[in-house]
Amino acid sequence: MPAFKIFYRIGMAGEKAVLSHELLKDAFYGISLSANVACFSRTWVSQFINRLGKPFFIDPVSYVFQFPIEQISREGSLKKSFEKLVKIYGEPIISASEGHQITLSDFDDGIITSMITNILNFQRNIARSESNSQKSLFEFGEWLDEEIVEKEPEFLVPPYFWFDTPESEWYDLNIRIMELSKDNFQDIPIYGVLCTNKEVLSNEEWLSKILRDFDFIDGILIWLSDFNEYSLNGRILKTFINFVQQLNREKDAIMMYGSYFSMIASKFGLNGMSQGVGISESKNVTDQPTGGTFSRKYYVPQAKTSVSVANAMSFYAEHPETICRCDICRQNEIHSSDDIYKFFDELTPLKGKIHYCLCRNSELEEIKNNDKDEIESILSSSIEFCEEMINGLYDIPYRHLARWLSAIQ
Repeated sequence: MPAFKIFYRIGMAGEKAVLSHELLKDAFYGISLSANVACFSRTWVSQFINRLGKPFFIDPVSYVFQFPIEQISREGSLKKSFEKLVKIYGEPIISASEGHQITLSDFDDGIITSMITNILNFQRNIARSESNSQKSLFEFGEWLDEEIVEKEPEFLVPPYFWFDTPESEWYDLNIRIMELSKDNFQDIPIYGVLCTNKEVLSNEEWLSKILRDFDFIDGILIWLSDFNEYSLNGRILKTFINFVQQLNREKDAIMMYGSYFSMIASKFGLNGMSQGVGISESKNVTDQPTGGTFSRKYYVPQAKTSVSVANAMSFYAEHPETICRCDICRQNEIHSSDDIYKFFDELTPLKGKIHYCLCRNSELEEIKNNDKDEIESILSSSIEFCEEMINGLYDIPYRHLARWLSAIQ
C-alpha cells in the first residue's frame, strides 16, 4: 500500500513554528495553502516552502466566486488577500469580485484557457524568488553553503467550482477546465477537485459517472461539503468507503480536510488528506474562508478528537496514568492530579499543536502496520476505554468511534 500522505493546511504565519519544529521533521508528508493566503503572504510563504523542503500544493479556492461576494468581504470591501488574488486570476474572477454574480455564461474556451494559465502559473511559481528580499535570502543561503532549492508544487490544481449533482452544468464546466488544464500543462501532474455534497455518493449512477469522467486526470482531491466525520451516520460513512474502494488505484485520491476516519480509509484506497493543524477536519462550501487560529485545545488520543484544555484537564486529573506519551507530553513527570494541572497550565498552543501532529503520525503508523481486522480491534478497544473511563462525563465526545467501526465492518 502506498504511504498515506498528510498535507497540513497552513492558514497563518504562526504555524511555521509548528511545522518546522524538530520533533515534526518526519511526522508529516507536506503542506497545502489556500491561494489567497499564498498570494497575500507570498514572501514568507515562498521562503517557508523552500526551507521546509517538503511537497506542497495550492488550493485555488476559485469556488468562492460562485457565491455572494460578501462571503470574502469585510465591512463592504473585498478582503485584502482576495484583492491581490483576483488581479492574478483575471476574468471572469475580476468581474465576480466587483459584484457580478458569476454564471456559466461567463465561460468559453478562451476565457477558461486564460484563467487556467493565470492560476496554474501562479501555483507553479509561488516558491520562486521574486522580490529583492527573497533573492537576498537565497544568496545568503548559498554564502552559508546551505542548500535552498526553489520547489515546484507536487501537482497543480485547476480552478474548480461546486456542483450539487453530476447532471449540473457546473459539473460539466469542471470537467472542461480539467481537460484544458491537461492539454496546456503536460509536464506536471494535474489533480482535479471533486467539490460536491455528500449525498452525491449515495447515487450509484452519479457515482459511476464521476469515476468515469475523472479517470483521465492524474489525481483527485475530494471535498465533500460539510463531511464532518465525527457527526455523520454510519450509512453516509459507508457510502464514502464504497466510493474510495471504486477509485482508480493508479491515481492519488486525497481527501480535502479529514480526520482519523480518513486515515482508516487508506485501507480501502484513499491516499492522503489535507487538514489544518488541529483544525479544519471538515468544511462547508459556504463557510467564510478564514485563517488558522492558535486556540488552546488538546487532542485526546483515546477518543480521536480535540477538546478544550479545561475538559482534557478535568479528565486526565482523574486518570493521570492515561495521559499521552508523545514527546511533548512525556517531557513532564506525571504521577498525580497536581502534575496534570501543572502540565496543562504550561501547555502553550504551540505545544498543543505539536502534540496533535505527533499523535496523528503515531496513529498513521499504527494504521499502516495493521490490517483491517486489527484496526477494528483498535477501535473496539478505544470504545471500551471511553465507555469505562469517560462515559458521558468531561464533555469529551466519543460516540463517533462506534459509527466509524460500523462503517468499516
